[in-house]
Amino acid sequence: MKKMDYSKLVSVIVPVYNTKKEFIIETLDSIANQTLDKKYFEIIVVDDCSTSPETLNFIKSLKEKKDYKGIEMKVFEHKNNCWLAQVRITGA
Repeated sequence: MKKMDYSKLVSVIVPVYNTKKEFIIETLDSIANQTLDKKYFEIIVVDDCSTSPETLNFIKSLKEKKDYKGIEMKVFEHKNNCWLAQVRITGA
């Protein structure tokens, strides 16, 4: 059996669907400004098949990064629109 890594205490799932760049940044900044040490956080961004060029470009730029202001970050993209419940399940 594979040993689980419990080094992250908080996983923050950020669902995205045609969300404006500034709202995504505001959300990520809010996470980064928490008082718990950043090494205990991870950010999981899940794009639910956005069609907005602004959103797609920003998600692409996030995907190229491994962290956001010192917090480990993973980015997932759905190929089909699955709605919010499935986005949360993907993140989990």
